[in-house]
Amino acid sequence: MKAGSRDLLMLLGAGTLGELSDGRLLERFACHREEAAFEALVGRHGPMVWGVCRRTLRDAHDAEDAFQATFLVLARKAAAIAHRERVAGWLYAVAYKTARRAEATACRRRARERQVAVMPERESRTDEGRDELGPVLDRELSRLPEKYRMPIILCDLEGKAHHEAARLLGWPVGTVSGRLSRARAILAGRLARRGVALSAGTLAASLADDAAAAGLATSFAARSAAGPASPSVAALAAGVLRAMLVSKLRAVVAAASILGFVAGATVLVHRSAAGDAAFPAIGPPPARRPDGTGGATPVQPAPVAAPAPDDPLPAGATLRFGSPRFRHTTTIASFAASPDGKTAVAASGTLAHGTVRAYDLTTGRVRSAFDRSVTDVEAVAFSPDGKTLAATTAAVAIGPSVSFYDMADGKESARIPYPAALSGSSRDLLVFAPDGNHVVVKADDGKALHLIDLARREVVRTFPAPGAVFAAALSPDGGHLVAGGFDYEKGDPFIRRWEVATGRELAPLPLPKGQGTVRCVAYSPDGATVAFGVEARNGFVKRIAAATGEERPDVPFPGASSVRSLAFSPDGKTLAASGGSSTRLFDAATGEERLAIDRGAIGLRFAPDGTTLAGAVAGAIGRWDVATGRSLVPEGGDGPVAQIAVTADGLRVVSRGEEGDGHVWDARTGERQHRLVMSWRRGFALSPDGRFLVWPMTDETVVFHDAGRTNGARAGSRLRMLDVAAGTLVDRFGGFEGEAQDLFFTADGKALVTADRYRRDAGVRIWDVATGRVVRSFPAAGEPGARVWRSRPSPDGKVLAVAYQMPAGGLEMRQAVKLWEVASGRELPGEPGRWFDDDETAYAPDGKTAATTTADGAIQLRDAATWRVLGEIRGPRERATALAVGPDGRLFSGTRDATVLAWDPRSVRPPDGPD
Repeated sequence: MKAGSRDLLMLLGAGTLGELSDGRLLERFACHREEAAFEALVGRHGPMVWGVCRRTLRDAHDAEDAFQATFLVLARKAAAIAHRERVAGWLYAVAYKTARRAEATACRRRARERQVAVMPERESRTDEGRDELGPVLDRELSRLPEKYRMPIILCDLEGKAHHEAARLLGWPVGTVSGRLSRARAILAGRLARRGVALSAGTLAASLADDAAAAGLATSFAARSAAGPASPSVAALAAGVLRAMLVSKLRAVVAAASILGFVAGATVLVHRSAAGDAAFPAIGPPPARRPDGTGGATPVQPAPVAAPAPDDPLPAGATLRFGSPRFRHTTTIASFAASPDGKTAVAASGTLAHGTVRAYDLTTGRVRSAFDRSVTDVEAVAFSPDGKTLAATTAAVAIGPSVSFYDMADGKESARIPYPAALSGSSRDLLVFAPDGNHVVVKADDGKALHLIDLARREVVRTFPAPGAVFAAALSPDGGHLVAGGFDYEKGDPFIRRWEVATGRELAPLPLPKGQGTVRCVAYSPDGATVAFGVEARNGFVKRIAAATGEERPDVPFPGASSVRSLAFSPDGKTLAASGGSSTRLFDAATGEERLAIDRGAIGLRFAPDGTTLAGAVAGAIGRWDVATGRSLVPEGGDGPVAQIAVTADGLRVVSRGEEGDGHVWDARTGERQHRLVMSWRRGFALSPDGRFLVWPMTDETVVFHDAGRTNGARAGSRLRMLDVAAGTLVDRFGGFEGEAQDLFFTADGKALVTADRYRRDAGVRIWDVATGRVVRSFPAAGEPGARVWRSRPSPDGKVLAVAYQMPAGGLEMRQAVKLWEVASGRELPGEPGRWFDDDETAYAPDGKTAATTTADGAIQLRDAATWRVLGEIRGPRERATALAVGPDGRLFSGTRDATVLAWDPRSVRPPDGPD
């Protein structure tokens, strides 16, 4: 078992420990690493944790990941839990935070995928009937004081008798009974205000039913929550642990702030000498990311862009494909440009390897990386003078707050908390008043906006909304606030306006039922017009006269189901809008389209002179000439490199980024020949002769039922094929009911093999390349309850190894692997070789040498037969994200800055010591 999974060491039990208390069990695991004790805790509390995860997450696979991550956090934090007898409450809180984090990740994933349904994504499951109670119940339960929450968890969610709960809590039985009744009444009242009518007695029965349903119980806990931890589970757990660590470091200061013991206790971290001075005068709110859909041409010639800057190569590298300038370390979740148009700030949100960086918008160089004491920054915005950056964080343990950073040194100067936190709620909205004295943020449940006074450092006004708020903007004079979103209870979109000074709500602006939901909003510079980006079957821009509410003709947005970002030019004559895979410029008065740019972006912002437009494109910063649409950014990828291949003649290098951007490069010069629109986190296959490049795309004309999804409906796929030399698409393959995340050619190039993921079977298909037809298929199924994690062919392409997450005892879910003969589809005995390791591995054409990566960034060359280290390249500054070996033995590596590097064989040096 790998080191990263050792915290999930759950072996089959060493006897029955069910009579021991939670505290004793936790002590035995924390102090002595008794795995049977931990297994007993899983059996005892697993049903409750599973219930939380399943009620919060619509997809069973996402719920399984959250379940596993919750117990992984317990394994790693066992020794640090102060009140061990109350581990049930601790687990409930961690499970809910983890599930909310998983939900945010799933929403971002679904936003990139074209959905079959038109209904906008909501923040909880969409099952009909009583399943609607679950997410609301957990939201309200998480907000109860502990004295009311604990009886609900122990008696209703875990089914304990009152005397058992009393013993665990150290309370009299009468106190438990009284507080349980009071808690049920409070919950019933809060649910009634949300439109869920349940009496306290009916609520208790419903909770008991949930506990019983979750009690498929320990067997399911054992089946769905065990390690080795998958990357998604590890990332979830790491995010929660990171947030808990920050919370611990700030616990004393946070407590002082909450109790009001310190008059100005706004959690000032790394405060400078000037931090106690008057708060500095603090643009526009960041927009949400594009949904990744649309009808972009899949093969595009390389655009004419600025030449690659003179960036030095790492030691030993001979060539770079693409520029690292304007590239972030991850997909950009929030983006803001400074008022003077000279600086941009990009934040990673909750993504792994995330950071917050400031970039020079002229050169694309990183100017600074901000203080990392605050993690998971979801929204960023500049002060009107550009000297201060504000950010909201998704670190649930910190609680909702706005942090302020000095742009001169990148250090946090102040933090203002705001009340009524809902753990895991989204904090992706941040708007500043034009005078710099107030900031607007989203409230705890997303159904209201808070106005925070920066001088008083507190919420001074709350603006309630009828549903989930997705976008908001202040008028240029700061007098009015407008917000848009969707009321999920009634199924209606909404637009609301308020007077900022008084909080008085003005007449609602028109948005007829069935028109979709508002995703972004922008005022014209003169405040006369307010524009809304709308998500619907066909996205569009709605324009309304701000003073009268008079509607102007809608502006259609071709090829996208949602408009995710809007910006007016400084003179108010041009409106920029982005959705799907394009950004378009419209005449602000007539709605006539003036220009189309083939990149979707968030955070659109015009330069002060109106000649350029900037925004975030996946993991890169885009910048365009407004008159021509020409890119002003050096050519390169849109995010971390996920896959590399080299043609058989060694003349071309093909790369794919995590966000689905594909590129064909000249291997001799490093120039890009073609840019391809591929799929998010789905691979490609290059034929052995280097002639054809194939990748899967979503095909919404094919819809099939998937039992693994809550709504069951799923879009199918279609394979696209490029003639690499000619740069033209070959339309040969039809649509099919599957996804084909993993694919490869057979050695003779006559057949193509595809395999699905995240299902019980891999759905392996063998395609005849000449005709585009499936000639054979086989399921490559795992055991009942298992799901496919990944597939990889042997170096000769004759064997397909498929990894499944398999049921096991206790908390352990081993990653079992089966071998399948591609020619016959029959299962083979034995285990795969090193070629199936999780780490990035690439083989030389003769199969005798393999290249692998190390944690410290080195690339090692190994004897493929013995796995002995032959040599290594120390040039990379960080761990490679992808590897490939060309026909001449030249090594290529991918990086997080979206570039590919070619390495000089002479830079290989002998290993430092024995392997």
